[in-house]
Amino acid sequence: MRYIPLIPPVGLKARYQKRLLSSMNDVRQILIHTEGVEPISRYFCRIAAGMETALGMFRPFSARDSHVMHQLKQSAAGAVGVTNKNVLFMQPIKNKSVKYIKLIMDSALHAGKAARSPKQVPILNDLKVLLRNNNINGSENHMEISRRAEQQALNMAVEPSIENCSRRFKAMMNSNLLAEKYRSKLEKSD
Repeated sequence: MRYIPLIPPVGLKARYQKRLLSSMNDVRQILIHTEGVEPISRYFCRIAAGMETALGMFRPFSARDSHVMHQLKQSAAGAVGVTNKNVLFMQPIKNKSVKYIKLIMDSALHAGKAARSPKQVPILNDLKVLLRNNNINGSENHMEISRRAEQQALNMAVEPSIENCSRRFKAMMNSNLLAEKYRSKLEKSD
């Protein structure tokens, strides 16, 4: 695990600096450094799919989770710097790391949408019927169907998105390596 040094902004009064440093240290204690496209993609895909909730229960029809999807969309757009009054203007992305961030965010959004789609996860229809019939949200039947829906969503929506992200990431890396080799050959021939 690797920690990033936390430095408070300059110009704060001493009492605010102390409070901010205390908060920053609290945050640092819970941050975990993760490397590799697959674990990072898995984390974001699970969040987008509603599987990393404080409730510990898959809730594909939750308004809170749709808000999380909206935040991911904004993050993806912010990563490439193309938002303007909630309208996206797509521009070519030149920075490699921005392309990688965009790839991970897009994979997460795809996983989130697929995990909530009854076409992708058929058991969601059963869960919808239970909720529509005012079945209590914590009943044993609801919990069991929710667990099965989560497993189905994981297998049919999240994992394929993670695999696709990893495959595309490797292709992007190989493409960059080939381009660099080609450029170096051109420079040597000059």
